[in-house]
Amino acid sequence: QKEAARVLDIYKEYVSNPILVEKRKTHHAASPFVRLLMIVLQCTVANNIPYDGMEEDIEWILDGEEKTPNWLDTAFTKLGFDLSMNALVAEACLELATLIDKCKRRTTEKRDDVLAEGVRYSSMAEKKMKCDDSGNIVAPVKAYEHHSKFYRELRSLCNPV
Repeated sequence: QKEAARVLDIYKEYVSNPILVEKRKTHHAASPFVRLLMIVLQCTVANNIPYDGMEEDIEWILDGEEKTPNWLDTAFTKLGFDLSMNALVAEACLELATLIDKCKRRTTEKRDDVLAEGVRYSSMAEKKMKCDDSGNIVAPVKAYEHHSKFYRELRSLCNPV
């Protein structure tokens, strides 16, 4: 918990705050990436308490606009990064839904909508990472393994046994 809080502080100081200042002047391609990482970090640090801006993050996730342009996800997935941007959106959705459960302040409907959006992005990541005709993994194995963990967890939360 302490380490996550420190990472969040460093990330805000050196990454998100400078990009937010710059974004006011121009559109920045890294903005969705930065926001998604902030969601994951803030949920990790939240300690079962809603964080400032959580409601806005939920609304942003659910606003119907694509969070990751196809070209950006392709670049991350195919060019050797150990990450899929769509998988990062799915991870942010999973973290938000888990925090919604822990806070017990939001409606189940909003939680379910966030989970459904996470599954949708996770499915897109799955297709991108396994896109050859034989269903072989074409992304770095580390990225696929990281994604698979969240994919299974999202599915289990959507369809409890």
